[in-house]
Amino acid sequence: MMQFRNARITVTPVPSWILYIFSFFMKGTTMKILLSVIVIMLSYSSVQAQYYWERLVDRDYGYNPISHSVIRNITWTGKYLIGAGWRNESKRLGNGGIYDTAMTQYLGYSLDSGKTWTSVEPPIYAQKNTGGVNIDRQLIVLDTLNVILCGGISSLQKNHLLRSTDGGKSWFSFVDKIDGLIHHPRISFFNNKKGIMAGSNLKWQTNQNVFYHTEDGGITWTSSTMSQHRDTTSDLYYNNPIWLDSTTVFNYNYNMYQPIQGSGLSPHTFRTFISYDAGYTWEQLGCRINGYEGDSSRTAYFLKVYFSTSQKGYAFGRIYRNNGWIPATFVTNNRGISWTIVDTVDYPQDGRNLGQDTFVYVNWNGKIRYTVDGGTTWQYRVDSNIISYINNYYDYLNCAYFFSMDDAVAISSMVKNSDGKTIENPAIYRLRQGTVSVAEIESTVE
Repeated sequence: MMQFRNARITVTPVPSWILYIFSFFMKGTTMKILLSVIVIMLSYSSVQAQYYWERLVDRDYGYNPISHSVIRNITWTGKYLIGAGWRNESKRLGNGGIYDTAMTQYLGYSLDSGKTWTSVEPPIYAQKNTGGVNIDRQLIVLDTLNVILCGGISSLQKNHLLRSTDGGKSWFSFVDKIDGLIHHPRISFFNNKKGIMAGSNLKWQTNQNVFYHTEDGGITWTSSTMSQHRDTTSDLYYNNPIWLDSTTVFNYNYNMYQPIQGSGLSPHTFRTFISYDAGYTWEQLGCRINGYEGDSSRTAYFLKVYFSTSQKGYAFGRIYRNNGWIPATFVTNNRGISWTIVDTVDYPQDGRNLGQDTFVYVNWNGKIRYTVDGGTTWQYRVDSNIISYINNYYDYLNCAYFFSMDDAVAISSMVKNSDGKTIENPAIYRLRQGTVSVAEIESTVE
């Protein structure tokens, strides 16, 4: 709320001839009213908006207080939020003892922008196995009722591909519609009918990138394959297709199972591809990042890619520099054929296109960074790590959804303190806008 206290303003001296003209046309009370209006206008111009994350009370996401629930992906159906993740089902033993019994997927929806959640039982129950509950990679909204949930870190299981026809209030598996075996599925839709699913099909001493195509919103799928160079002893590749227009698809893939440069888990290979026939045949682009070119890059890679137009795209990833990995933001203006590094400040977590040249993202600690000129310059909306280290507990964002530049909701990870103690049901944050009250500006106008 704006507050004005003893508001007076110092006015830059005006030439006497201008004041004479004003005084000729406006006498007495009229002149005072005009000057008052000028003072008010100048006062309003000095009000500045501030943006900050408001921590809502921790939520149980529809489960009892001793269940650990984590939402790792959220999206907006057009009517309400839906979320996916995993949960530990627990029970209390004795006086205060808590013991985990099993783990399964978390599915839920919120009608009030994340304040309260209604849980949805998954169609297939997964035992306590993190690989079996990794269903949170993608939430794809085809329309307000039809949603697809895609995940999995091992061979395709029934709980790795789910869909909803009622806006996320119930789910069913559609893996039986896929004719074949696919690892690490990733899905992209051009519209609510035309889509592509990519993964890898493991065969002894060979590796194929497999693509499935749908023209009916994912009800039926047909397959095609793309040969791949065998670069490592591991065949596990992640493919990530993104539609550019009705016939053009950009794809990047990487292998995350081989350490490089002694820095731990990093991609052994990273490549980009483009298809001009809706993903049936592909042209290998290699790694065309300015300064990091090469057919098989081991010094740069993407983690997420967003296209705002068929030509303009933004990517999050990392580059190897000064004997270590640092975050990087990339921009392309030629449908992904080549990329330029435009920012090396934060590790982005979630982002959104808000126009051809406007892009916003949030990092793990709650900093919000954006561009309005296509990535040439970047600014902070929120520039402090306000989510980490709250009351001796460390926390970071799992996911976020931007309704607009000034309105977003974010969900944190499962919170732990320095001793490893877990706080059940991590918090939800909402981006808020406040105003700085006008300072006491003194002036005397005659």
